[in-house]
Amino acid sequence: MKMRRVASSFSDIAMVVEEVRRLRTDLQSVKARAEDTITQLEHMHTELSCVREAASRGSTTLAAAHCELAEEVRLRAQLQQHLIDLKAELQGMQEDPTHACSGTSAVG
Repeated sequence: MKMRRVASSFSDIAMVVEEVRRLRTDLQSVKARAEDTITQLEHMHTELSCVREAASRGSTTLAAAHCELAEEVRLRAQLQQHLIDLKAELQGMQEDPTHACSGTSAVG
C-alpha cells in the first residue's frame, strides 16, 4: 500500500513537473510575442512622429500660403479701386478737355 502511495506521488510529481515545463514554454512564447508587439508599437510610434512632423510642416506652409493669398486679395482690391479711379479721371478728362490742360491730376 505504501508503495502504491509512493508510486502515485511520483506520478503526481511527474505530472506537476510536466505541467511546469508546459507553463514555462507558454510563458516564453507569450514573452516573445510581447517583445514583438512592443517592437511593432515602437516602430509605429516612430512613424507617427514622422507623420506629425510632416503634417506640422504642411500646416505651416499652408498657413503661410493663406497669408500670401490674403495679401494678394487685399492688393488686388486696392488695384481694382485704383483702376476704377483712373478710369473715372480719364473719362472726366475726356469730357472736359480744359481739365487736362490745367496740369493738375487726382492721381496720388
